[in-house]
Amino acid sequence: PTAVPALAFSPTRPPVPGELNVTVEGLSVQVDARRTGRQSPRELEYTYDFDDGREENQTAPEIRHAYRQPGKYTIRVTVTDPKWGTSTVVKRRVEVQ
Repeated sequence: PTAVPALAFSPTRPPVPGELNVTVEGLSVQVDARRTGRQSPRELEYTYDFDDGREENQTAPEIRHAYRQPGKYTIRVTVTDPKWGTSTVVKRRVEVQ
């Protein structure tokens, strides 16, 4: 019998930074979910959850958000590769004043 090579392909998760890059200015935050180094050749989708009841969906890895009141919040970004249906979540705790 002849051996037939098997090809196994597993879609990879989209690249995300080890930690979100967040700049806090008063009640506003600037969030950068880009990973340095290896970037995805495809357009990714980003869902930003600001832990204040508001979410934003977009294809840009950067976003600005203003909180209505001071406090401690956990920002969660879900990065999705729509071609493969895979996603990765990265989060960071911030305090705005």
